[in-house]
Amino acid sequence: MQPVQSRSPLEPLAPALLGMILAHVLGGMVLWTLLPLWKPKLPPEVTPAPPQHWFSPGDFKLPPLPVAPPIAKASAPKTAPPAPSAAPSPAPILPQPSGVMEQRQANKSITLSPVLPPDPSAKPEPVRVRPPTVTLLDVARLSAREKAHKEVTGGADMDPVLQALDSSLKDAWVAPPIQAVPASQRHVRMTVSIAKDGTLVDATLTKPSGAAALDESARLALKNVKKISTPLPSSFPKDRYTVEINFHIE
Repeated sequence: MQPVQSRSPLEPLAPALLGMILAHVLGGMVLWTLLPLWKPKLPPEVTPAPPQHWFSPGDFKLPPLPVAPPIAKASAPKTAPPAPSAAPSPAPILPQPSGVMEQRQANKSITLSPVLPPDPSAKPEPVRVRPPTVTLLDVARLSAREKAHKEVTGGADMDPVLQALDSSLKDAWVAPPIQAVPASQRHVRMTVSIAKDGTLVDATLTKPSGAAALDESARLALKNVKKISTPLPSSFPKDRYTVEINFHIE
């Protein structure tokens, strides 16, 4: 009796495995045959940028500008020269009055002093509008005048009356130009009396200057000032207060 041979568990699968092996071999051969025919799509080649060069300012040279051809000047038509015109006659020079442009306003000054009773022992003193210096004799005379003035006024304060008269006369006095009066005739003296209410009366020209224009200006000043704003003090013993006025220009 012959022994029974046992079968392997893989024996039924042997034909399938053999088929698979053959299929792989055939597939590999086909791929090997078709591999040379396959060309993969590669990305486009990037063109490298041209190399950059550094230039100095002297490398940039502009071409010279084209020069326009000169334009020919058209010759002006020749014309006859104009006839000479007659020169205008100069304007007549009118004669100017002498000293008109040189006239200037005179500097005015007014000094006031009360008229006192004459002192028989006193010597006449020269008129000095602005004494340059004061001497001891001047001081003595001033003291004597002040004493006499107190006797006349009764001790009343007459300064406000004199200040009001001085202010009114300076506003009313219109002096002539300095060139119209000679240098030796620029002083005129007048006297005027002031009533109790400040009215000016009895204006008198006591020492004319010799220049009619200056004398007339002093008269008009006293004529225009009819009354001052300050009356005489109630303590003044008299009805009138007489004042000497010296008009002077320079």
